[in-house]
Amino acid sequence: MEKSDLRKLAVDDVRARVKAWHDLVLFVDKQAADLLRLYVTLSVAAASFSLGIFKPDPLKGCMAAGLTAIAATLIVGALYCFKAIDDPDVELPGEDGDFWSWAVEEKVSADEVIAHYIKRADISAKKLKEGNERQAKAYRTARRLGVAAPMAGALAAGVSYLVLSGLVSLFLPAVFGGGSFG
Repeated sequence: MEKSDLRKLAVDDVRARVKAWHDLVLFVDKQAADLLRLYVTLSVAAASFSLGIFKPDPLKGCMAAGLTAIAATLIVGALYCFKAIDDPDVELPGEDGDFWSWAVEEKVSADEVIAHYIKRADISAKKLKEGNERQAKAYRTARRLGVAAPMAGALAAGVSYLVLSGLVSLFLPAVFGGGSFG
């Protein structure tokens, strides 16, 4: 392999790697934005419904507690989506005019230009990789919170049912028939 072929291979490889990291950052950004829209919609619906059914009736209170827990979990998930979307370290691919002005000077050899280009591209790729790792971690947490939301709702409804049925049977047996909801 000749040196000119090696130069072309190196530049093409570095350019493709930077573009791949850039595309991956944009992909996760889009996924997080889509998940954010879903979480906001579902959390607003759950919170609205829980406020609408919140009555002195213990069974409806349990349902409201479950829906409130779902809404709260989804809101925290939405905050992680925001964290995944917010990544100011994304750079545009390619080089600025300053680099190319320097590169066309007569005193600079082609080997120096390629070495400098590869070094700058490597720095850019590392920044994109670090940004993607932060982004992916936040997005992964947001997805896990979405999976945990129904479980949090069921747990909150169950705990509130046990608490309310225990309190009702202790303090108001005549009103609610001994605390049994069934």
